Amino acid sequence: MTAPPTAQRSATTWRHFKILRRVGVGGMGELFLADDLRESPPRRVVLKRLHPHLTADATVVKMFAREAEIVASLAHPNIVRFIGTERDGDTFVLVLEYVDGHDLRQLLDRSRAKDKKPSEAIAVCIGLDVLAGLDYAHRVRTSLADGKRSHGLVHRDVSPQNIVVSLSGTAKIIDFGVAKIRGRTQSTRIGALKGKFAYMSPEQIRGEPLDGRADLYALGIVLYEIATLRRPYAGLDGLRLMDAILAGKFTAPRTARRDLSPAFATFLARAIATNVTDRFQTPPDMAAALLTALGKKALDPIASTRLVETVLRPAVAAWVAKNAPAPVGPDTGDKSPDSQVSIPFGINPFDALPVRADIDGDEAQSDATHLGDSLDPREPEEE
Repeated sequence: MTAPPTAQRSATTWRHFKILRRVGVGGMGELFLADDLRESPPRRVVLKRLHPHLTADATVVKMFAREAEIVASLAHPNIVRFIGTERDGDTFVLVLEYVDGHDLRQLLDRSRAKDKKPSEAIAVCIGLDVLAGLDYAHRVRTSLADGKRSHGLVHRDVSPQNIVVSLSGTAKIIDFGVAKIRGRTQSTRIGALKGKFAYMSPEQIRGEPLDGRADLYALGIVLYEIATLRRPYAGLDGLRLMDAILAGKFTAPRTARRDLSPAFATFLARAIATNVTDRFQTPPDMAAALLTALGKKALDPIASTRLVETVLRPAVAAWVAKNAPAPVGPDTGDKSPDSQVSIPFGINPFDALPVRADIDGDEAQSDATHLGDSLDPREPEEE
């Protein structure tokens, strides 16, 4: 939406934020890159705004508020940090940490386009980071607004879209919008699956009670995809995909990538085993197996940290640099129409910002950082 030149202004502020551009759109909301002008110099943040047309839906508003409650309780270097909430009329916004990097989906898409498979070391480093964040989330104990205490969180939507990798090679988990607090009554209505089918565990598809092992299964699918640049159930969707997951009929890792080491292939096969008792039971167990698959068995904590920081993380950073999408927006000198924002008077600056053409529905992606988006609870996503 544009206005005549005489009616336009260049300022793109909302409250104390200078909004730079919209970087993602999902089922429940939109993501914006912004500067918090209360600080000097301004702090770069990401704003997650609930879609205006959903603000009248009490269920959706409650879900959005619940996400804020959940992420506010989390403080871990491998989980994107929650900064605060803002509300102005019917505009609901979560303020989240800005990570200078790219979501894993973008990086894998770029690698796939180049037909250049990442090394096993890259998969191991990203896996160790995500496992550290999941271990914390699964064990976190915190007081909630209703006066109850949480007993750990199950993310329920671990996927490449919900893992962001910084330019320095650190992976962080994002989007706890569909997370389940363990021990609380399940609020999802019968028949409504939350998450992305391609990364759902068999027990999640069957609608059974979930624990952290469902997240570990999903991470196993992600690591398979990093190592092979394909999913274990590639070419299937909908009911055929769910039937294959329930039957455990996935492509053997070394069929998907012939030069994969036998040890890493064995690790992946166990990570995505159909029977939950055949899989890794805790994040520490899975992390130890990852290092063993890399040939680093029985490392003490100090040696493991040294390996990650001096060998593995630099490899991830180099991979990110080689596969980063082209930069866009006001900070990069980009002169494309989408980066030149002009806001009409009287228009909410959120609504006047253009969205990138490669963003489509729940597959929201960003150019600098990606904060995943919860699914609309009334319409499960299919891959």
